Amino acid sequence: METNIIDTIKNTIYTIPGIASFANYLIDSYDVVTDDVTKAVEISIFENIYKVKLHLVLFNGVNIKDVLSEVQSRLKYELEKKYNFKNNFIIDVVVDDLK
Repeated sequence: METNIIDTIKNTIYTIPGIASFANYLIDSYDVVTDDVTKAVEISIFENIYKVKLHLVLFNGVNIKDVLSEVQSRLKYELEKKYNFKNNFIIDVVVDDLK
């Protein structure tokens, strides 16, 4: 199930303008940019509620609030649609850097 969530995140995020890349939350350095989605996503499960914490790098100059709102709403919809609206998803988005 987690691989399906990761694939959906990967396919959805690349369609949202303002996102430079995923951010690797596992390292503590100045360069957190990564193409590996598994290093940018934290997933926790409680009953049928999935909490997804997504770490991103945004382009400098974008409206952060608008981009994060778009990521949350679009990702929540795509994930719930994939599972026929039988599971609930809580999406948290973290901006780790600006590029």
